[in-house]
This record gives sequence, structure tokens and C-alpha cells, in this order.
Amino acid sequence: MPADHVVSITLDEAAAPPRSVTIFREVTGLKHHSVGKMPLVFVFEDVFLFKPKIGKGVGIIPENTPTGEVPAYTLAMTNDSRRGAGMVGTRTTPNAEFGPTSEPLTGTNVIGKVLDAGGNLAGMREGATVYVKEVK
Repeated sequence: MPADHVVSITLDEAAAPPRSVTIFREVTGLKHHSVGKMPLVFVFEDVFLFKPKIGKGVGIIPENTPTGEVPAYTLAMTNDSRRGAGMVGTRTTPNAEFGPTSEPLTGTNVIGKVLDAGGNLAGMREGATVYVKEVK
């Protein structure tokens, strides 16, 4: 994989929702590999949205929904309370109204953060395959 397509992330199992973190690892391939992948489907303003393939019937229950301002480069997954369930996203700026997937905070499950803020992610374009490496 191209080095400029690898984004380092951390998943916070202590604070993040255990079910959403497990789903994320499974659908990106991080459960079995040191590097996972997901397609970048949409970039607008300060938001990067990814759509990993999540099978039907996988329940993404609301858990670890943020309150107040969500810091920049927070990594989150849309939960089943919203139509876009399963979307993964991050924002390059903090936001108190919408989560990293541009859903209201109640539709957002925070799972971790992007570590190389402003690095490889900034150069990504829609349609690219983004590789994620979990740093523990």
C-alpha cells in the first residue's frame, strides 16, 4: 500500500463503545491484520467520511455519544439511530453541534482519534482507499 495512504489511529476501548470498536476492527480488517482499509466516500469542508462494508443486521447501538464540543480529529461511527448507520468519520476542526460523521451528537459513537492530524489524511480524495494502522 502507498505510504501516503496510511493513517495512524488509536481506538480507545476504555472510553469508547466496546461494540462499535469491535465492529470497526472487523469491517476494516484490523481484527486480523496490522493495517486495515476503508473507502473514503466523501470530503467536504472539515469532514472526511468513510463507508466500510458492514453487513445487514449488525446492530450499532448508541454508545459513548458525545456531549459538548467534539475535539478535532475524533474518530466516530454513526449509530443505528440515524439513516447513515455505519459511516465512519473525522473532522479537522472541533464542533459542538455535529459529530465527526456530520450527524447530531446523539447519532455519533466516538471510537478513537486520528493521530496524524494534517498528515496523510489531508491529501486524500474521494474514492481513495484509506489504510488505517492502529497505534496502541
